[in-house]
Order: sequence, then C-alpha cells, then structure tokens
Amino acid sequence: MRFTPIAFALALVAVCPLAAQVVVSSPVAITHQVQIKPIRVKKTNGTAATTFGTGTTETYIKDQINRVWAQVGVEITWLPMVDYTNDFAYDGSPTSYASTTRPTAHLAQIVDSAGVPPKSGNAIVLNLFFVEIVPGFAQVSENTSNGLAFVDSNGITMHVGTNLLTWQAGRDVVASVAAHEIGHNLGLSHTASGTNNLMSPSGTEERLTSAQKTTIFTNGSGTDSYEFLQHVVTSSQYQQWAATSGVTGGPEDDHDKDGIDNVIEFMLGLNPVTPSKLPTPVAAANGLTWTLSKNANALADGLVYQVQSSSNGQTWLNAGAANSGSTVVTDTSSSLVVRLNSGSSGRFMRMNASVPQSLMAAPAAAAFFAPEEPGERVISDCGHAGCGIHGAAAP
Repeated sequence: MRFTPIAFALALVAVCPLAAQVVVSSPVAITHQVQIKPIRVKKTNGTAATTFGTGTTETYIKDQINRVWAQVGVEITWLPMVDYTNDFAYDGSPTSYASTTRPTAHLAQIVDSAGVPPKSGNAIVLNLFFVEIVPGFAQVSENTSNGLAFVDSNGITMHVGTNLLTWQAGRDVVASVAAHEIGHNLGLSHTASGTNNLMSPSGTEERLTSAQKTTIFTNGSGTDSYEFLQHVVTSSQYQQWAATSGVTGGPEDDHDKDGIDNVIEFMLGLNPVTPSKLPTPVAAANGLTWTLSKNANALADGLVYQVQSSSNGQTWLNAGAANSGSTVVTDTSSSLVVRLNSGSSGRFMRMNASVPQSLMAAPAAAAFFAPEEPGERVISDCGHAGCGIHGAAAP
C-alpha cells in the first residue's frame, strides 16, 4: 500500500523531573516480539552519533522501552549494533542544518539508500538509524532526543542528546522517544496533544490503549505492523531445564547413558548429566510399593505420570487396571504411589510417560520476507515550528 507523506507535530520542550517519567499501564502476557536493527551513523571523519550508551545505561533504556510495549503484549528485541559511515545520513551534509530545518524527505533517502548491511536483510526487522540531525528538525541540543519515523512502514531516524544518558530522567526521555517512534512503524499515528498516551504530542505518560493494540495487530496490505510482529516461541519447562542442565538430544534420548530417558530424569528430578537410578520400590506385607515424586514443572508441560505392570516384560497394563496385579495407592499433584498386590510375584513395574508434541517439536523458524520497493509512506515527523521536542534539563 502506498501513502501520501503527511506531517505531524510533537509539542514537548520539557524540563523533566528527576524521578522516572515513563508511566505505563499494567503489562499483559507477551505474545509477540518486534526486532530492531540499531544502526549507528558516522561521518567520514569518524564522528559517531550517540546511541543508548553501553552497559547499565543501554540496559535501562531498553528495559523502559519494553515496559511501554509490554502493555500490549509485545517485546522489543535488539540485534547487534552496526556502524554506517555516511555524511548525508549523519547530518544532511553537505548542507548545514544547524539552524534551518532538515527536509522531512531525507528520511526516505536515508532509509532507502542504505544497503544490506547496514540494514537488516529481513524486511520485518525494523531499522533504526541513530543520527546527529533528524529529518524534519534543525539541529537540537545535547539535552534533547527527537525522531522521525514512517507510519506502518519500516524505518526510524533518531537523535540522542549525549547529556541525556548521564541521569535517569534523561534516559527516560530517550526511552520514551524510542518507544514513540517504534509506535509509528507499528502503525500508530499521533493522538490528541497533551494526553496520557505514548503517541500524544506533549504527552504526559506512555500508556497504550486497547484500540491502539487492535491497530497494531490488524493486517493491512503489504509489509506493515502485522508482519513486523513475530510470534514468541515460548520454551517449555522441559526445554528450559534441558538448556540450563546442558542436556543434548530430545526428551526420548539419554544424555548421560544411564538407561533413563531425559524426560524421565526431568519428571523425577534426577541429575541428567551423571548416571542416576530410579527410586527404589519398598517391600511391605501387602506388596511391593513404588513411590514417584512429581515435578510441578513437568505437570505444567502436560506430562502425565503413569506406572505400568507386566508379568512377562512384554505385555504391559496400566497400574490399577484389571488383571494388572497392581493398585494405585495415591495419585496427587505431588506423588504417584503404586503397589504390586500380594501374590503378584514375578511381576515387573515401569514408569511410562507420553511426551506431548510441543516438547518434541523444534522452535518455529523466523519468517523472512523480501524487501518492498520504496514507495510513498506515511511519515511521523514529530516536530516542526511551534511543536518542539522531547528534552530534559540537567539536574
């Protein structure tokens, strides 16, 4: 779908309080993720645009961005930063925009002229260019962050004032601007000015509404917000246990070669990387009793604890069934206790587990789409005369 570029005004020149200013509604379950390719633009002389910083500064800003998007069940994930040397992308060189507004059309020139790399080769990964002067603006101070982004299309340019990284309120400003520009790529336009919404010019908070979620999750023509949303493949408890324990192979494999399948070791809380033994049945006057403790994580994965008995080691019957020679004494959320009935000598018992397909299947591969041909796109320029920018004064 092709759109006529339109301009929006974001009015906020603010002295921010020292307390955290990213104000959001309660998070919901994460169902989708949006991947972003951060691109640090440099001049040929080596001068680089400011990004989110490094270490704790970068982590804090990204965490705040994710607080914003968790309101609609979306997680923002970041690919590794790449550098891109291009004087025009950096500040509009050779023209100076120290005091005059850089043309909004430069956004498309920056995004469409960059190759792969620096852009991601995957059209559903959002490309965010950190620049010195954002199209739609003249140069701003180091206490300011601003941005320009397409609406429902891929591409963001953003300036981060270096001073903002040095205190919390400044970092909150950076997070708010980044979350706002991501919102444009995900199909959101500006809401009424001065309201408590992420997309509001002069907004007071970073909240998102159910209607905005519907917009983001609506599939339009072409590559848009719907395609940018990638389903989150949730790891099972078994998969998390296997990864943490260093277990290789699938649930039905035997990593430590002790004769006990990986999934049984998980269910019984055994050590999967050193040889283990199953719990030992206990002899009693009324029969041999076998107690198996249950793992709550295994139950959460849909695994069912079952004991079977056999008189010949070939034909197996579920414990408690007719002619099984066994009784289920206890079957609760914490344990399964089975007894071989008195007089059932020569019988065997084994633990049986049906493995759900969800534990067997490999994670789904990420979808890749061919890039669209550049065309007219809606632009959110977040700033023109009389509308201002996100900024903060040093404490």
